[in-house]
Amino acid sequence: MRCTTTFIPVSAVAAIVAAAIIASLFALAALAGLATALVCLVAPADCAAAEFGFDEPFDIPPIEGIDIDGDAADWRGAGFRVAVLAAPDGAIPPPADFDVLFRVGWNERGLLVLAEVTDDEPRENADTDRLWRSDCIEIFIAEAVGHANRYQLVAASGADPARTAVRTRLYDHREARHGRAPLVDPPCEAKVGEGGYTIEALLPWENLGVEPRAGLVAALQLVANDEDGDGSLRVAWFPSYAAPDDPSKMHAVRLAERPSPPILCRVFREVREGRCVVVAIGAPETEGREAVVSMNNRIVARDVLHAEIGRAEARIEIQTPPGADRWPPMSVEIGGERIAAWEESPALERVLARYIEAAGGREAIGQLNSRAVAGRYLYDLPYADVPRDTCPLEGWSVSQDRWMIEVRGNGEIQRLGADGVTGWRQSGTDIRYDDRVRRGLIAFVLDPRGPLHINRFFPGMVFTGVERRGATLAIAVESRDGDRRRTLWFDDGTGLLSGVDEHLLLDYAAVDEVTIPHRIRSDRGNGYSAYEFLQIEHNVDTGGVQFAIPERADGPEGLFEGINDPAVLPMLRHLSFRHGGMNVPAEDGRFLYDLVRRNGYRRGLEIGTSNGYSTLWLGLAFRETGGRVITIEYEPLRAAEAAENFDRAGLGDAIDARTADAFAEIGRIEGLFDFVFIDAWKPDYIRYYRLLRERIRPGGAIAAHNVTAHESDMEEFLDAVKNDPDFETVIHRTSPAGISVSVRRRNR
Repeated sequence: MRCTTTFIPVSAVAAIVAAAIIASLFALAALAGLATALVCLVAPADCAAAEFGFDEPFDIPPIEGIDIDGDAADWRGAGFRVAVLAAPDGAIPPPADFDVLFRVGWNERGLLVLAEVTDDEPRENADTDRLWRSDCIEIFIAEAVGHANRYQLVAASGADPARTAVRTRLYDHREARHGRAPLVDPPCEAKVGEGGYTIEALLPWENLGVEPRAGLVAALQLVANDEDGDGSLRVAWFPSYAAPDDPSKMHAVRLAERPSPPILCRVFREVREGRCVVVAIGAPETEGREAVVSMNNRIVARDVLHAEIGRAEARIEIQTPPGADRWPPMSVEIGGERIAAWEESPALERVLARYIEAAGGREAIGQLNSRAVAGRYLYDLPYADVPRDTCPLEGWSVSQDRWMIEVRGNGEIQRLGADGVTGWRQSGTDIRYDDRVRRGLIAFVLDPRGPLHINRFFPGMVFTGVERRGATLAIAVESRDGDRRRTLWFDDGTGLLSGVDEHLLLDYAAVDEVTIPHRIRSDRGNGYSAYEFLQIEHNVDTGGVQFAIPERADGPEGLFEGINDPAVLPMLRHLSFRHGGMNVPAEDGRFLYDLVRRNGYRRGLEIGTSNGYSTLWLGLAFRETGGRVITIEYEPLRAAEAAENFDRAGLGDAIDARTADAFAEIGRIEGLFDFVFIDAWKPDYIRYYRLLRERIRPGGAIAAHNVTAHESDMEEFLDAVKNDPDFETVIHRTSPAGISVSVRRRNR
């Protein structure tokens, strides 16, 4: 039997909230760290290092007589077998819901892959360019682990009753593609059966420019996606989904005469405060085998893999040895075979204690009751309406739940804060609750006793390993708060918190014997933003600071003038998020409301609902014109949140809310529209425009959001609407986001 060891992932959720000029700020967290190089070993030929690579390749056997027809019969059980796939955190669905078995072989033409999938609810994306968003398999192949010469095949089987033919999408990740021959389409077929499907493919060697031979070592990664009504799941042979961007996150595979033993289980370890949990999840055939955990070559615990929802599982919990700062070397045997081992690693409680010591110690930190900061917010974001600026900032905090930071720039005020119960944010005149910011990174840094409250900011911490970040080693700890994952990085040399997800904590310096980061930098694609604290004071009087959410005045523009609905008005003033996303500013919502009412539009379509804030404005307007708006949201959790908001607002008569892929759903809707509002994935705007331009009545309009704030993402769309002789387009800057309105001419 052969098992692989899975690190608990270094994934994270970093919610970006508005800040000066363009969207900025974060709601994140997670922490821990102290380091010695952690190495995860799995059997002599199956060694996973900290970079997730393997010292020895997996052997892939030759297979002849295979027809690429989607039928597994001619494989006759041959090939190297991967029987268990899992999400990076070890999550494996019940096999009756979703189960994947891969077989891999080779011949002179290419690498042979067979995927046998059990799926109780087939859902495939209507858009071939986005097959990866729903049920499909993904195969990554490269010349070698870490090599830029690589490509990717995504295949959907046609098991979805709405799409009954196999579809594929080939992605060329090779560098210096100019001058190279185009990729040859891999032969790929599928066969749909009761409760699942089979996909069979051959990935040509000529796409990599290599000659197959026994002993050749290449790289491979296998991923499977499952989309159900309550969300999506992605599982992989390797505990990382980064193969498209990072070819080191792949397995080495060697063309050989005989296959390596099959991958029958996942083994992973969670190092938490006070305990370590070792979990083995295996194929049904591993049921009854004994899992034995040893430390320093002494057996400390054992369990038998037992049946668990169609699989076999053993879960072993070990308490941290009293007074121990580190976990000694640890290994796991299953059925008498050593399959996993970890070198000595830090105890999580010691990682956190070292951080508190490095920050100044409990006594010094405990003397602080409040914190005030002053400095500047800088950003350089080429895609923004105002690409770069430096703005003054001030911030105050008296605890982890009562704080506020204020940035002033371009004539507007941006604020984030928490009133002791919930979080909120303000961008100009747009003010709303947003609990994601309540205990985010800014809240943590502002909190005068932040290091002592670290478990409250970042609950459910798990030590995940040691990785190199730049020139230094850093210890990674993941915070798991429900479905929210956030990774914190601790510098191995200093013990200080050096980053949270992609955000860096820099320029540490002592103030009142407490060491504090004076700069928070966030890299954003080809730009960055940063908070710089030039002055920090402690135990100051914050009595005059307003931590509660500001009251919004209607202002001279009459933002809420004429809107008196007692159910809807409070929601237009403040609508909180539960499942992420960004709402349109209130000014833009009012603009859409006036546009619909002024023109008497009666049949509307919105693409991209999120939590329904813009839809509330539209629903009110269409109710007043006697019409109705259809709104389409792809993400089920956001759609459910929006539906609750519509029910609370009492707008069911004016809003038809649908959870679907908009490209497919639009084709199911008959007739013409008076008005279409697009606020979805920006590169797709041009495709929505082409799909809908002939379905707009004369005098009707297509409105699109973020056309100035994200202009670089929709250049093709803007060029098309500005030069379409059948439409007249005007860009309105009611907010920094920008809205284009393209009205169909009546005389054409």
